[in-house]
Amino acid sequence: MPVHVALLRSVNVGGRSLPSAELRALCAGVGFDRVRTYIQSGNVVFDDPSAEEEPLRARIEEALAAAAGFPVPVLLRSPADLRHVVDRQPFAARGAAPRQLHVSFLAGPPAPGGADRLERDALRHAPDECRLGVREVYLYCPDGYGRSKLTPAFLEARLRVPTTTRNWNTVLQLLAMAEA
Repeated sequence: MPVHVALLRSVNVGGRSLPSAELRALCAGVGFDRVRTYIQSGNVVFDDPSAEEEPLRARIEEALAAAAGFPVPVLLRSPADLRHVVDRQPFAARGAAPRQLHVSFLAGPPAPGGADRLERDALRHAPDECRLGVREVYLYCPDGYGRSKLTPAFLEARLRVPTTTRNWNTVLQLLAMAEA
């Protein structure tokens, strides 16, 4: 049965709480199998026979909105998608520590001109760097992500597409869970 990874956006921040136990129960109630979560930041790995990303995403978002009482955007990735993200990490040769690396997952393709805007504007925020992938932006923040200006709001303003960001250790853990 296909494995899916759901990345929930803006959960367990700013008073928008959705504990992992409730999230697992909700996903099991929707009919997903082998539901497991990783930390309290909206990461769910589950099995479902559906191969269609859009209906699956909509199904999760509807259930989350009904249960949580607020909209929760969801981005889906397959184990192959996450493997692609990990294998193409552009800052690996630099010997960056995992705490310096993050990935912002994109809900869709960047708007026309988005890649150019991102490249141009990101240069102003050195030593932080970013590289646009296929459906993700790789972030290298040598002084820590908490100090970086390459925030979701920065990325979304340039790419004009919703994002959700995970640290490198979380990406690796989600991949391991999805491939298990």
